[in-house]
Amino acid sequence: MYDVVSMRKRIDEAVQPVREQVQEEFRNAFRTLYPDDTIPDGFPAGSPSIEVISVTRWADLERIVDSPGLYIILTDYPIHENPCRLGSNDLRAVYRGESYTVGRRVRSHLANDAYRARHKALLKKAEEDGTRFSESLWPNCMKLSVGGPSGINVDQEPYSKYGWMVVVHRMSSSSQAVRKCAEAAFDAVFGRPVASRERARKTRASEAPETE
Repeated sequence: MYDVVSMRKRIDEAVQPVREQVQEEFRNAFRTLYPDDTIPDGFPAGSPSIEVISVTRWADLERIVDSPGLYIILTDYPIHENPCRLGSNDLRAVYRGESYTVGRRVRSHLANDAYRARHKALLKKAEEDGTRFSESLWPNCMKLSVGGPSGINVDQEPYSKYGWMVVVHRMSSSSQAVRKCAEAAFDAVFGRPVASRERARKTRASEAPETE
């Protein structure tokens, strides 16, 4: 009658060429946008929507909109053996990720205490009001070293002694599949940032690996 394993395989094989084409488009765009593996002072006319934010406190992170996109975190915090070449002066990209709500996700990485406190307060208020609170808490956030804390606070030592920058490629109306292609293309062009550690697990074409 039907063989679902064969069906899944055929779908995966049909999707793969398109995924490769999309990744190539992203690779070409990244090479144009970041010549010499450097964050430019400005982007040429006709570029996609890109924001560059210098971060020292929570207020800087609040400027990042909760929209779909790709984000890149750069710092001069000393990290051993970072293979990613993208940088800005002394800052180097240490993490890249994608999210449907980039602002909130970046805050979970760089202002983790405030992010968790906010989530706890909203959950408590919803319980007191008897309303539904559906915002998930990200348990896995950026780790600058294996075994290090999950998420940091850039306004606290030792991180406050160093420079931090976030670059956001806004991708309104994108799917996660598209954003995952952007991640793969970024890694191919610049090298995977040291703190971007995808969990190794087998995935189908329609699935995405979990990210820390």
